[in-house]
Amino acid sequence: MDTDGMLSMLFATGQGSIDGAHIWEWAPVLDTIGFRKSSDDCHWPVTVHNGKLICVPLKGGNTYPDANRRPVTTTLGLKMPLAKSVVPKNSGLEELSVRSNIALSQKSFVLELDRGSEELEVEYAALCAQVDKVTLRLYSGMIDAGKLECAFDLVSRLHSEKSYDIAIKLADRQYKLADEVEKMKKCNFPGDGDDYDEDHTTNNFRSSNTLLDHSEDSQLKQISPDSRRSEKRIIELSEPAGADNKRYRIN
Repeated sequence: MDTDGMLSMLFATGQGSIDGAHIWEWAPVLDTIGFRKSSDDCHWPVTVHNGKLICVPLKGGNTYPDANRRPVTTTLGLKMPLAKSVVPKNSGLEELSVRSNIALSQKSFVLELDRGSEELEVEYAALCAQVDKVTLRLYSGMIDAGKLECAFDLVSRLHSEKSYDIAIKLADRQYKLADEVEKMKKCNFPGDGDDYDEDHTTNNFRSSNTLLDHSEDSQLKQISPDSRRSEKRIIELSEPAGADNKRYRIN
């Protein structure tokens, strides 16, 4: 934490192309200035646990806790200070998605240090599933807002084949998007006879006007993978997502 009250975290962003060493970067994860009641207040960090900062609030210009007394700690939930949100109502999900992916990269680094640990592998798989849920909720929100290129960017964050299937279903009636998501799924999870070496990026969308269809029929209801009240929609994955076959809805 710096003198301005900004808490930053060091995390691994990947491996270098030359020697394979990990690349490390600092990322701000909490601005504590909003928790101050006066300009003389500050926070003494103790540890970070389960997405929360455990710290000691300091008042009256004190810069460290009184060693003669047992300090009283408090917890502050981490929240990355993002400059701007693509869709204002999804700002909370965007922040959570970025922060959860940082946590996942940390878990991946620890897993690489101890490849033989089955416990770490189980924890990593469970964390991947949780991160995918957040990504799919944000993906659905981007589709509802008509930000289809942003939605497609989020697909690259998915980790499981099941999550790709859900993304295809969420792209109901956005046939171009559903086609590209299915291509990316086959590229990452190739089956027998599949051979995909294409680079699927948002450039595939920019030349297509079908992504800008804002007619009433193309408006989607937000679908959360955790919601039981949401309307269930299915797309036959064995058929091209852009086929003219009739879609059936099951309540």
